[in-house]
Amino acid sequence: MTRIDAPGYRRYKNRRQTIRRRWQAGHIDDDERARLLDEARDAYRAGYDGVRLDPATRAAVAAWLVGDGDGVDHCNNEECLGARWRSCKCSCDGRWHGAAWGRPPIRRCGWYTCAWCGSGPYRQSRPTQRYCSPRCWGRARRARQAPRRRTTCPVCGVRFARTRRHRVYCSADCAVIGRRRNDRAYSHRSRSS
Repeated sequence: MTRIDAPGYRRYKNRRQTIRRRWQAGHIDDDERARLLDEARDAYRAGYDGVRLDPATRAAVAAWLVGDGDGVDHCNNEECLGARWRSCKCSCDGRWHGAAWGRPPIRRCGWYTCAWCGSGPYRQSRPTQRYCSPRCWGRARRARQAPRRRTTCPVCGVRFARTRRHRVYCSADCAVIGRRRNDRAYSHRSRSS
């Protein structure tokens, strides 16, 4: 495996560039820059060379797992606890994945029923999936936006749903009447001044 293909190398490289830019802009001094570079290098090596949990980190992980009652049935696999990648193939199902770095649990894809039509259950292809099709997604989106699109016609006083953003009148007849009123008001103002 070359260095470019190593897991987390691009993130490490981007982190170094960010630190250099902050240092060049004068936001951090030389000591802070050296400390941040050391932290980035250590994090990269821990994710690339395998899990290297020193005793202090191991104690911090144990405290993190036991705190707030979340430590029941946690994963004992050090590779899982110190993982830097986003996919978990362990029996913990992502709950303790990356715990050594304080990462939240991975949201796993499960089953859902469509939030618009109620059909299902369907298997999620991503954790945020709520609709069974693009059609249901579009209908739900239009329904959410409908209250914002309702306005009142200034000619007849009827409330209607705008199909265009700058639409003012409910029909073509009202538009003609309204434009005539505006023209008369404009010509009256121009004559009086």
